[in-house]
Amino acid sequence: MDTEADVVLKRLREWAKVVDAACFDEWIGNCDRHPGNLIYDGQGFWLIDHDKAMHPLIQLDALSPANQLFDFVVHGADESRLLKLQQLVGASMHDMQRFSVQDLIDQTDSAAWPPATLIPLRDWLAERQNHLARLGNDRVPAKQLGVI
Repeated sequence: MDTEADVVLKRLREWAKVVDAACFDEWIGNCDRHPGNLIYDGQGFWLIDHDKAMHPLIQLDALSPANQLFDFVVHGADESRLLKLQQLVGASMHDMQRFSVQDLIDQTDSAAWPPATLIPLRDWLAERQNHLARLGNDRVPAKQLGVI
């Protein structure tokens, strides 16, 4: 996908889930989101290729080294837009904090995930949930804090 193409940028900017997708990438520590990891189906985008997410070297309480979707969302936003983004990000991160990681794991195909892999991933995701509100706030460079 050519994200420099005006039509792609317009569609991505209009996508109702772009903030949620940016927040999700922050939760899972996916610093490999690039145009080749997005598929557009004419109505929305699909996030694919998460093999570099949840890397053990990403600190649980620190921003992932890169988050291209967040960079896209905040790029060129004025202060008023940044304050609105803080609210959207805060709501999205709050929703993600309510997920039971164990319930999500229980819904996966157990044959695809050996228990020796699942336990560290579960623990990593569950611990990172505790930091999502602050991480989201750190990604939105507003000069003043909005009401979250």
